[in-house]
Amino acid sequence: MPRLSVSGRVLIDTGAKRTAVDISAAQELALPIKDRAVTSSATHRNVVVPVFSGRLEIPGFSNFDVPQGLIGVNLHGNRMNIIALIGRDILGAAILIYNGMDGHFSISV
Repeated sequence: MPRLSVSGRVLIDTGAKRTAVDISAAQELALPIKDRAVTSSATHRNVVVPVFSGRLEIPGFSNFDVPQGLIGVNLHGNRMNIIALIGRDILGAAILIYNGMDGHFSISV
């Protein structure tokens, strides 16, 4: 039986066009693959990846529906336990303020 949730860190990635989820976390949740997409990163170009149906829920903050799907990426094995990247598809509807002097940020959706 699939898990109902996976715990981990979520990184705000202003350089990511779309929101992404770790492939192993998506598989653990048994998220259905709705499509495939071609993506590029700083280290890879034109890679075909799965696009999962699902939503991103951050307890105490907000729930994000991602109608175009979550891009599947390999974040497995990172030391910070990052399981998702919030991209500009979500950030485009938000106000993000980063205070570098204090090392804090605020986001309003």
